[in-house]
Amino acid sequence: MNTNTNLDSLARYDRQMRVKQIGQNGQTNIRQARVLLIGAGALGSYCAELLARAGVGALEIFDPDIVSLTNLQRQTLFTEADAASDTFKVEAVQKALAAINSEVAVTVHPYELSESRFQDLPAFDLAIDCTDNFQVRDLLNQLALKYNFDFIFGSCAGVSGNVMAVDPKNGPCLHCLFPNIEALKKTDCDLLGVNTALIPLVSGLQVSLALKYLTAKKEVAFNQLITIDNWRMTQQKFTVLKNPNCKACSQPTTQITEDYQNTMKVLCGTNVYSIYLDASLNLTTMKQFLTAQKITFTANPLCVQFVWQDLNLTYFKNHKLFIYDAPDKTSALTIYDTLTQRLQQTQEAKKHAQSSNSNS
Repeated sequence: MNTNTNLDSLARYDRQMRVKQIGQNGQTNIRQARVLLIGAGALGSYCAELLARAGVGALEIFDPDIVSLTNLQRQTLFTEADAASDTFKVEAVQKALAAINSEVAVTVHPYELSESRFQDLPAFDLAIDCTDNFQVRDLLNQLALKYNFDFIFGSCAGVSGNVMAVDPKNGPCLHCLFPNIEALKKTDCDLLGVNTALIPLVSGLQVSLALKYLTAKKEVAFNQLITIDNWRMTQQKFTVLKNPNCKACSQPTTQITEDYQNTMKVLCGTNVYSIYLDASLNLTTMKQFLTAQKITFTANPLCVQFVWQDLNLTYFKNHKLFIYDAPDKTSALTIYDTLTQRLQQTQEAKKHAQSSNSNS
């Protein structure tokens, strides 16, 4: 990096480096850091923007969803154009951050978090929970225990928010904070309202903890839950104790209870089922398969839509398959099995034909 670039960077972060708790050394730590964000929705979009403006060196962002009109009330960085074009949230965030701070390396993953995908990540310094459900939070907690990293928990509902720095190996884990986490998972599909102004408050606390972690980790309290209410205008702190009998962090080893990469799920409040197909199957290959099967389809840069065994299916470029109007999960799995078997047979036949041609 040349001298002019260094001078520009010093000028860019001048006001932040004037904060005595950060200084030039702290800014260097921030600039060298890689942060993992799980979720690019309400909390995730705000956290991503704040971290990019603060000069974090690299961001890894997971989120499988596309932008919808209902997101715009509470999620920053997204536009009406993003919603109209069904843009993946992570791609919209990546584009917006490039315009805000081109020095930040942003890698996006338009998928759900899973252990197998986590294992492919480069080393990172800190993770931030920006999800909206306890199923993924529990997975993040398990991954943190197994792979020994810290994360910052955050949640929003109505006018109430919670934030806590979590070092699950040495301090209380998410199960210690929520001993009823299995019951909370059952509420993941509950449609909750969120006050627009609550999101920047909670994400601001998350990023504040993140910057403190990156510059002065020893000062971070890993047993402190911060709660805020942006209607009563109150903020409180509670001490959380590590449970010596915790079913998660008291165990000598951690086994990931489920790899979410290829689990059939029902979308909340719908009869739409989703599951991933093989990562090698891109949209072009799917269109070629459907053409060979003489199946009519419609396609755009995001997805391919078609009918399979009398049900409507959509296959997205992130390899996710949506199955609409299946009567139940078993029926959806049957549709998935027959489709993948036919795809596999077609691909094997194609390889065999290619091999025969090369040998002739």
